[in-house]
Amino acid sequence: MLHFNYCPIAISGCSVFILTKTKGVYEDNIKCVNLNITRSNVEQIFSRRPNGADVAAYKDELSNAGASLTSVAEHAGVSAMTVSRVLNQPNKVAEATRQKVEASLDALGYVPNLAANTLRRERSGVIVAMVPTVENSIFSDTIQGISDILEAAGYQLLLGCTSYDLDKEEKLTRAFLGRRPDGIILTGISHTDTTRALLENAGVPIVEMWDLSDQCSDNCVGFDNYEAGYEIARYMLECGYENIGFVATTLEHEAHEFRAAKRSAGIYAAFRDANRAAPLRRNVSDPLAIDECGATAADFVAANPEFDAIICSSEVLGVGAIKELQGRGWQIPGEDQCRWYRRCQYCRPCSSRADDDQNTGKKNWRAIC
Repeated sequence: MLHFNYCPIAISGCSVFILTKTKGVYEDNIKCVNLNITRSNVEQIFSRRPNGADVAAYKDELSNAGASLTSVAEHAGVSAMTVSRVLNQPNKVAEATRQKVEASLDALGYVPNLAANTLRRERSGVIVAMVPTVENSIFSDTIQGISDILEAAGYQLLLGCTSYDLDKEEKLTRAFLGRRPDGIILTGISHTDTTRALLENAGVPIVEMWDLSDQCSDNCVGFDNYEAGYEIARYMLECGYENIGFVATTLEHEAHEFRAAKRSAGIYAAFRDANRAAPLRRNVSDPLAIDECGATAADFVAANPEFDAIICSSEVLGVGAIKELQGRGWQIPGEDQCRWYRRCQYCRPCSSRADDDQNTGKKNWRAIC
């Protein structure tokens, strides 16, 4: 137990709960400080470390903290080898012995040293998945699918958020590889040269998802975003719609969200191949804000009464458009039709194109296997 006045914290929203420990006991008056969390706040909080003469004592207490394998064995009345086998190969231990050891593990609060296990067994039991955002539900089904099947296989999921930034993806890749994962799942097939080199030398299975092309790796679970955009536009044109509007993200966003750019390129290509002028386009500044997407799309339709259909380049845009248009009295489908490239959980469009997202997550794991 630590005896220093360092402050473990838990951050929730804009509240930082500071628990001050003195002589191994949390003070009665737990302090709650509401802060406007900024990067400097977080850096200042986490920069508090023991220094000087405290460092040796701090490390010594950490090394002696918690139960050891030997103490668990003594508590359970078995050998340390039996405890190790319960942790690593429980199916090879008699049920009564396993239950006795597990009871001791719980009683003593033993936590295995996973870093040591990784070195010894050359496997970490961890699979890394990197997605562009966790801000909304776009990737939640995929993450859930990955998590469900990993758990059933005895693996844990380590999640990273790239924020649609290839440089950030590169930093995350380097950091995660340092933890020796048993596999890595990335979103998309576009990466920096350094990331590609790191992955090629990683020595673990690599899976790319949510895109598909001749450039992707051997393990790829997804769909061709260019073809998705092309087929949606081609279908709309073949249905006889004459005045089609196009709602998409900004060109600045497409500059680093390559899958959205491919869908837009496919849509324009279908219009060209049909000898039709490019559709009138309206951009949404924040493609992840469903209310803003809906308002922008509905205003676009209202300002262009000649439209008999609109194409939305993502499900957030499509759902936002349907929600807002219905709120303004439009019948969907009816005067207008909204189409986007993949299934949406809470709204059934008149047309959609994509793999089920949870199945996409589960297929990622099968690709790693």
